[in-house]
Amino acid sequence: TIAPRAMLGGVFAYSHQTITGSEVAVPNRLAIDSYQAGFYGAYALGNGFQIDGQLDGALNDNGESRSLSFINSTAGAGYRSYSGHAGAGARRLIPIEPGLAIAPSLRLDYGLVRSPAYQEGGADGFSLNVDSQTYRELTLTAGLKSAYRLAKQIYLTGDVGVGYNALNHGLQIKSAFAGGGDTFVTSGLALSPWIYSTALGLVAADGKGFDLGIRYGLAATSSGLLQQSGLAVLKIKL
Repeated sequence: TIAPRAMLGGVFAYSHQTITGSEVAVPNRLAIDSYQAGFYGAYALGNGFQIDGQLDGALNDNGESRSLSFINSTAGAGYRSYSGHAGAGARRLIPIEPGLAIAPSLRLDYGLVRSPAYQEGGADGFSLNVDSQTYRELTLTAGLKSAYRLAKQIYLTGDVGVGYNALNHGLQIKSAFAGGGDTFVTSGLALSPWIYSTALGLVAADGKGFDLGIRYGLAATSSGLLQQSGLAVLKIKL
């Protein structure tokens, strides 16, 4: 807390992801170790209104491989990419009745991922020289959250949201075989700019600095993306 109505915080996060492609001709795998750091803050305007923002960036260590069974070889490469994000939002807490409140919100998020050019090895002329890539998103999201008191200091939470990515241009990767030949373009998945989300949670707080929360969420697009997430958070104020 930096003022009666303002708070400021910092965050560091580490994540590991493994993505596999099931293409029969060329099975592939991408592993990502991501190190993220940033700042966030919020300010209460009064009458239940609050604004918040976040600025963060990440360094990503990537390791990719492609199995080329027709020549009994595996092409692979290790490279670093960089990502950044800036977002801001506003919401209003509206009490409906004792033990029930809702909070409509609106936020705007901009993000990018920048990957430099890299060269594969391990498959001689069938290894790829890949050009640099930049992916951007600009997403406007409208949401509605609610909290209902089930018992003293125990709350059921829920939220729904819909977002639109105004920079839904897709991703195209330019590559060339190390053995020579013209550059060719590989297009990424065609995704819908609309994303729909919902979540349910349960929060218990004793009012003395001990909070425990669990949450399950779903996000989906009309183009077939389905993302599930689970979260458990324990907070102890010392």
